[in-house]
Amino acid sequence: MKNYFQIRHRRILRECFRGYNKLKASKNFSFIRSVKNNLTKIKLSKINNRNAYFIAQHTDVDPELVVRQYVLQFYTGQKFVRAFFRGLGANKPACLALPKDFRDFLFKRGIQSNQIQSALLWTLELFFRLANGLIFFFRTACINFTSRSSEFILDEHYSYFDDLSLVHLPSASHKTYDVMTWYSKIEQRDKRMAIFKHSVSASRTRTENNISIEYQPRPFHQIKGIKNNFYFIVWGFLAAVSAIKDLFLGRWWHALLFKEIVMAKAVQLSCKKSFAKEYLFHFSSNIYRPLWTYLPEAHGAKIICYFYSSFDQLKNPDIEETHEYEWSPTTWPKFLVWDYYQKEMLARIMPSNTELIVCGPAYFSDSSSKIPNATRPVIAVFNVDPHRKSSHFGISTIADYYANCPAVNYLFLIDIAEVTKTLGVNIYIKLKRDVGKRLPRSYRKCLSKIMQFGNVTIVPSDVSPFRLIENSDAVLSAPFSSPTIFGKYLDRPAAYYDAGDWINPNDPASRGQPILQGREQLERWIKESFEQIVDETEVR
Repeated sequence: MKNYFQIRHRRILRECFRGYNKLKASKNFSFIRSVKNNLTKIKLSKINNRNAYFIAQHTDVDPELVVRQYVLQFYTGQKFVRAFFRGLGANKPACLALPKDFRDFLFKRGIQSNQIQSALLWTLELFFRLANGLIFFFRTACINFTSRSSEFILDEHYSYFDDLSLVHLPSASHKTYDVMTWYSKIEQRDKRMAIFKHSVSASRTRTENNISIEYQPRPFHQIKGIKNNFYFIVWGFLAAVSAIKDLFLGRWWHALLFKEIVMAKAVQLSCKKSFAKEYLFHFSSNIYRPLWTYLPEAHGAKIICYFYSSFDQLKNPDIEETHEYEWSPTTWPKFLVWDYYQKEMLARIMPSNTELIVCGPAYFSDSSSKIPNATRPVIAVFNVDPHRKSSHFGISTIADYYANCPAVNYLFLIDIAEVTKTLGVNIYIKLKRDVGKRLPRSYRKCLSKIMQFGNVTIVPSDVSPFRLIENSDAVLSAPFSSPTIFGKYLDRPAAYYDAGDWINPNDPASRGQPILQGREQLERWIKESFEQIVDETEVR
């Protein structure tokens, strides 16, 4: 049985690779991007306030929009892309786990799907989501019954940061570049918020600006009183029966969003005095806005989404494109953006009533890992690390770049390492994150090879790029990753290095920072940058 699944998995991967290579050879990744953009505008039929009562009853939001956001978030990403490539590679209709409205649209765009298999797969997904929601309901009921939520019922001004882990919190023992420290410093925040809360079980500490950091359970784990808890349990059983009945009647949206509906109900039953004055969420392609967030908003809370990355894409040299599939259809009311370039880019796509506040680049996570010693001068180098294709099939304009320049990840490191060695300059290389086996062996070998040059130091991936740049003299990153913007913000010479010599040097995503192409430009920039550093040091 095990061998059967292994053989089947390898066959599926081969079909996906064939489909990917077909589209890559035709230089037509823009087709799949266009399809995804158009999917954001396809409304799901039959969903309205009357038959989507569990979704609509607590909020003024359009239930169809909530469901569409959820489907776009969880079913038009890598699942859809892999299914599309597999169908293309096997020369047969794709098996797409999508609602019928979406499948009908894709058929009109020339993407055929096996209707029977697709409908069956979509039904299985719905049962899986419903089962997952039921498990979440039982866990939530147990947590609320056993928790001492009354300890956290406070009518005070505080900000709540959702979905964080320990690396996102400030340390009591050393300076860290974490999101709470960043938010405490920005001028655009509400200064009345003297307390920041989170759902990470960690001891109380304080940021540089004397903001108290406290643990508090997530809003759906704060149901107060035995009466409300019993009501929640009875409601949950009745809601589950109703969702199952609706699923068999073709009203599938309650099964799909059952977990989200449970969260919203739990928040509704919590004490309104426990609501934060503002809730902050980091943006990770979050088209879907959690259903429960509309309830605190109705009671005056601010719902804020912030960026921890620049999210820039290369400009397609052949056609004018937008990347609506990454943002639309959004209902986040407020975004904290890095600069006016990002603000203008988002303003073209987002609803006119969306508030976009420029706050500068955001810190996000840091650790206690130390930066290895290196003799100055030293350049902080940030690549876009490759992943094994089997773990991620890219379709963005960045994917166009790597499709046209397959070895660019490797050339980026080798060129910088060899040129800096010749110039007697040391470099730090920081991997973006620890991806384990998803990092190709060939890339590991490349890192091992350049470490033998004697001027290369590998920095732990959990070190904040801000902290590394602060301990460096200049910054080089792959287009258009965020560290070059960080370098500019920290007054370091900063540039992008295009090892494939493919990107338009005037691409607006560079935000005015140099795009170096070829070793000659790279060498000249390093020489000029360190001459500037020497001059500034002499002035000081």
